[in-house]
Amino acid sequence: MMKHIAISIVLFTLTAGLLSAGPVNVGGAWYEFWFGAAPSQAFGCVVRGTHGCGPSSGGDSQFASDPPYTITVGSTGSVITIQDAFVRGDQFSISVDGGPFLPTSAPINDGANACANATDPASCQLNPTYSHGVYALGPGTHTFTINVIQNAVTGGGSGAAYFRIDPLVRAWTALTPAGTAPVARADSSGVFSEITNELIMFGGNTAGCSSTTPSLNDTWVLSAANGLGTVAWNQASPTGTLPAGRRGHSAVYNPSTDNMIVFGGDAFGCSNSKYNDLWVLSNASGGAGTPAWTTLNPTGSLPPARSDHVAVYDRQTDLMIVFGGTGTAANSLTDLWVLTNASGVGGTPAWTNLTPAGTGPATTSYMTGTYDVSTDTMTLFAGFVCCAGPASNQVWLLSNASGAAGTPTWSNPTPGGTYTPPARVGAYGVYSPRNNKASYIGGSDTNIVWDLLDANGVGTMTWTPIVPAGTLPPPRGGIAANPAVIGDGTTARIVIFGGGGSTGMFNDVWVLSE
Repeated sequence: MMKHIAISIVLFTLTAGLLSAGPVNVGGAWYEFWFGAAPSQAFGCVVRGTHGCGPSSGGDSQFASDPPYTITVGSTGSVITIQDAFVRGDQFSISVDGGPFLPTSAPINDGANACANATDPASCQLNPTYSHGVYALGPGTHTFTINVIQNAVTGGGSGAAYFRIDPLVRAWTALTPAGTAPVARADSSGVFSEITNELIMFGGNTAGCSSTTPSLNDTWVLSAANGLGTVAWNQASPTGTLPAGRRGHSAVYNPSTDNMIVFGGDAFGCSNSKYNDLWVLSNASGGAGTPAWTTLNPTGSLPPARSDHVAVYDRQTDLMIVFGGTGTAANSLTDLWVLTNASGVGGTPAWTNLTPAGTGPATTSYMTGTYDVSTDTMTLFAGFVCCAGPASNQVWLLSNASGAAGTPTWSNPTPGGTYTPPARVGAYGVYSPRNNKASYIGGSDTNIVWDLLDANGVGTMTWTPIVPAGTLPPPRGGIAANPAVIGDGTTARIVIFGGGGSTGMFNDVWVLSE
């Protein structure tokens, strides 16, 4: 009978090729660990059969020793991968250097048996319904502990899972999806479903700043969007009245309800025909039924119509925060709005206009924003004053961004680092709460990647330029030229679709992996 496995505290010392705790090759074998009833700490399978670890391990995997483990990481960094493989529904968490426990991805908890080959955990990585997580570590010595937070076996019987340690290699990969691809476009929106591993893309415009070209209102789903599996495009056919075509809108996603929330945008390219309406696409991934569009009618005063704004989302409270953007008079807006019950599921959505303390940014058109739920902090970067510039490379923090714990407050930190990114318009950013890092790609027709460490302002905020391996995607981004961007935090991958550059519009898909 198949076992399922758990993770625990593991102490390793990484050298150039081996872990000193035993014959462990970096980038080599998977290590099987044991766990009991949740919540609890996991342990190693030191001897075959110990702690309920079955004889299924072998080939490219071996038993882990008992914790704790210490890792000494070289200058290029390293990643820890945790992968369930035996009974679907287990979920784990990891604490690095005594920090908070960060969960692996949410699985489907139906107790299904092993994925394609439980003795080859890599095959389970292609199945997003099994829990997994990737955790990047910088240079230096670290310790980590892994707990089980959900045990799929009725009654909490013992189980097992895998981990491995690899060198950190940032690399670009061009994907070649099957199916008919969407028409090339810029300024579409993209959200990511972790459970189904799908990019859900909506709208955009085929002509950039042309004020006579109508924006699109089509919806597309990219399966195996992070590149792990068979990547394919499928055009969705939602029921209900479709939203008007738009570009430069925002979209956020509620994974527990499979709802995509869309706000604002331009009816044409760079035009003054903008929206302030709110739409929800239910069953957005199509996993539980046919997607359906519904317009929502929030209470409270409505935000002014806008495009190219920042919108961030707290999935735990179903709260969306909207800041800035370009208004109907080609003006850069500086207002802050909070939408409660954003997906319309837990009650009637309601808009509230907040007034932050301090002086905020003026360069609010085509900014990029990320959000740390744990500290209620929104981090903003780049942008310009519409529509003549100049562009910015400043970082802004908004603490108490939702207003739930006090008055939102602006600050304008100056990150350290040997290098600072040049000013740009329309960069696109993804935040990783696991290591408090924001990664910014492109903007102003570039393909450069920058990491902002300690991005929520807790710690020493530092800029680090990144030089990924592989062929770089063509430069893109800027005014009415941005791609759709998603981040898969559990595999540390960033996916971009489309956008515009000096050579025209794109409909390509690229993955940046760690």
